[in-house]
Amino acid sequence: SSTISIYLAVLLNNAIRDFALHAFLDSRCAEGSECDKNVGDQRAELVIRFALFLAAFALTNILCYAFQNKHRWMYASQVLSGHIAAFAGIELFVNLAIHHRDLGFLWGTFAFASISLVGFRATTRTFRDSAFGPEGTTLRTYMTVDGIHQHEVEIEEWREAACEAEDDGCSIFMSYIVKALVMTHMFGNEYHKIIEEHTSFDLWMLLIAQLSFVGALIAFTFWRRGLDHGNHAADVPTSTYMRCMSSLNIVLAMSMSWLSLEFFKVFTMVLFPGISEEFDKIVSAAILTGCGIVGIMLLDRCADKVDEVAQEQASQATSMHEHILMSHPQTIVHVTNLERAIRSLINGFALAVGLSWEKAFHAALETVIETNTAMHDHYVISQALLALGNCVLIMPVWLSFIVPMAKKSVRDHQAVMDLQSRQA
Repeated sequence: SSTISIYLAVLLNNAIRDFALHAFLDSRCAEGSECDKNVGDQRAELVIRFALFLAAFALTNILCYAFQNKHRWMYASQVLSGHIAAFAGIELFVNLAIHHRDLGFLWGTFAFASISLVGFRATTRTFRDSAFGPEGTTLRTYMTVDGIHQHEVEIEEWREAACEAEDDGCSIFMSYIVKALVMTHMFGNEYHKIIEEHTSFDLWMLLIAQLSFVGALIAFTFWRRGLDHGNHAADVPTSTYMRCMSSLNIVLAMSMSWLSLEFFKVFTMVLFPGISEEFDKIVSAAILTGCGIVGIMLLDRCADKVDEVAQEQASQATSMHEHILMSHPQTIVHVTNLERAIRSLINGFALAVGLSWEKAFHAALETVIETNTAMHDHYVISQALLALGNCVLIMPVWLSFIVPMAKKSVRDHQAVMDLQSRQA
């Protein structure tokens, strides 16, 4: 689901961006290129890109509210709008960083973006509360495996979906800046040239950087476990505490994904020296997909083992507190932070695969447009039609088959598998 959502989001974002730039500036620039425009046009382009990012940010709330009674469409709106906001922000950063690749600027951008995104999310929350009323205060009581009574605030589903979309978008955006910082520290201001000029040592550095983020994610998991203990805000999915923890979790996992993408690009060039950059994107996407599938299968087995241990603990807690449960019917809810970390890594691999295939298909679509005279002469219209055609072909299948599966929780999938094994 994430792979398809990323692909569609980037296609739509590119079409909207090119249309807006063509409409206001009558110009089109490839991502990361230094176009020959005057300073006024450069500033106008930054304003347009910033407006597109804000529009995508606002779109998450509008769509989630509009489809609050249509759960499948609400989920699709949540993931698509969140990814569109993320890549609109990334393109804004790339365009801004073209003329400023030094570390001081990157660190300043990182600090400014962090503060700004927190402010944006606080503003949208204030708007939601003023326009649609404050969040609900209905409490649902449950008991942890330690026998501790807890209360959970029941939040309207569309609000939770909007918060998740905002957090996903902002976290993917921030993880890209983190990737740029790491690459600049390792390879200097011209790190984008590593595809052409690289050594085996560069590959090892990229691998170590990825493993460092995996280790940081595991360390963060155990640190978060201590913070969650006895913290009532940990039971409210839209609380500031939970959103901060979720965002940090996603940033660490997605930073690993961006670095994986760079690693496999260089790795493909090492395996097949002399191939074109466009073909490198396709081959690296295939290699990354194979490695991603293996990695996801192994991580999923680990997550299942963690879940089995959690369920065993829950069963023991139920028998120990049976007399309490008889007088106060409650639901035992327990998802370990370690399992969340593993699931975040799985999502990180899914993002890396989605990004790799998006870049591969983007290169293919660019080639189709550039080699066709009629399409090249009407680039913006061709880009929009290709994006629309891809959405018409992919979205119905995605909404009908993949989204319903993606909406299921881990325990829902486990229940289906248990039922199938009993029937067999």
